[in-house]
Amino acid sequence: MTTTRFSQPVQTIADIEALEGRPYNSPISSRNLHDLFEATAQLHPDRPKRIVLLETLPVTAVGKIFKPALRDIAVQEKVRTEIDRIFDPDVAADILVDKDARLNTLVHISIGSNDQAQVRALTEGPTPLPQTYRTETRSS
Repeated sequence: MTTTRFSQPVQTIADIEALEGRPYNSPISSRNLHDLFEATAQLHPDRPKRIVLLETLPVTAVGKIFKPALRDIAVQEKVRTEIDRIFDPDVAADILVDKDARLNTLVHISIGSNDQAQVRALTEGPTPLPQTYRTETRSS
């Protein structure tokens, strides 16, 4: 049993419906989803730090979830998070995730800022990750 931010116990789907004030299978906003994880996640490492809503999941021709495309989306979201942290959420950036001839992941970042210290921080931040990052600036 978990106690929610409203001090109500959450044990069943009916409890979640009562907490949210709507049917369990109705559409949910990212904020409500975050609140739900906050209320129901028993262990802190299990709680997601960021929730990304997708219209549809990428699938293969036979209908299976296409995990490489999900990884590319995760890389884009990680880069966007770093841009928001280092620069400002309003800074324009184009993020392209691609593969090279050896199928290694390449991440091309074009950012609308000429602040070299911030660009350097963005370039150095993801170096421990397995992808190769290329950052270029453009006038904002």
